[in-house]
Amino acid sequence: MTAKYSPGPWEHANDRVYCAGWEIASLLSSAPRGVQREANARLIAAAPKLAEVLKAYLDEDERNEFNRSHDERQRTAAARAALKAAGVLP
Repeated sequence: MTAKYSPGPWEHANDRVYCAGWEIASLLSSAPRGVQREANARLIAAAPKLAEVLKAYLDEDERNEFNRSHDERQRTAAARAALKAAGVLP
């Protein structure tokens, strides 16, 4: 599946998130500038890598389907739903 979002890596600087030098997000928030806004920018910039790692986990999890507990299956379903909601999975 081709990603519908700007492929990573994403970087952050000055309350903005960039991909290949292009601004793709700007944090407009009532939060004061500083630590909280910078943390939000770091989290947004990490999104492509987080999605990649989560997809790899799901792929591995499917190969071990019979060795999972009920809780593990619920976590897998929640992870899959989150990636679908983000448009990462069909």
